Amino acid sequence: MRLPYYDAGQNAVFFGGALNPINPNTGEPWEGEEEAAAFIATLPTEPEKAFQLTLVATAARLKASGEAVEIQAPFNLLTFNFGEALEVDVEVQDGRGNLLTHIPDGEGGLTPLNQTYTLPIPGLFGTSMEVIDVVFVEGKATAEVTFPTPGVWRIDKDQVNMHIAEPENRFAFSGLEFKAKRPAA
Repeated sequence: MRLPYYDAGQNAVFFGGALNPINPNTGEPWEGEEEAAAFIATLPTEPEKAFQLTLVATAARLKASGEAVEIQAPFNLLTFNFGEALEVDVEVQDGRGNLLTHIPDGEGGLTPLNQTYTLPIPGLFGTSMEVIDVVFVEGKATAEVTFPTPGVWRIDKDQVNMHIAEPENRFAFSGLEFKAKRPAA
């Protein structure tokens, strides 16, 4: 892994596997090379661990009403009525919980995290699989899913990473479970 450095052209410090345009100590853009050098001097001198991409569900709501749907621990469970469109906000974060809008391109630069993933959501207990597209723009996406029948679906890191060959580009993901139920009478 590359050691931390200051990129004057982008006014950013490379550490944690990405260029960071914001000083984490101040929450503001870097004031320049001197401030960046002082920050870099405080970082550990041992090589950094592998860069970690983490996929995190941050919020969910019913599309028609905007009503929030709680993401229930410990299984990241979303319970709602079948046939209703559900929107789930997800973002790509580094291992420290910071939003990643760009990721390393493997050649020392960065590439915007603007990608579309086709995502299978396996059904449990005999429920049919659903497949959706998830479109990321600068590390954030709102996935929309409608389950046509009552049932339970679960997505985990295996589905998220199924077409990502390089281990260093795979996402950590704690999963989501969807429980589409019949409306109360």
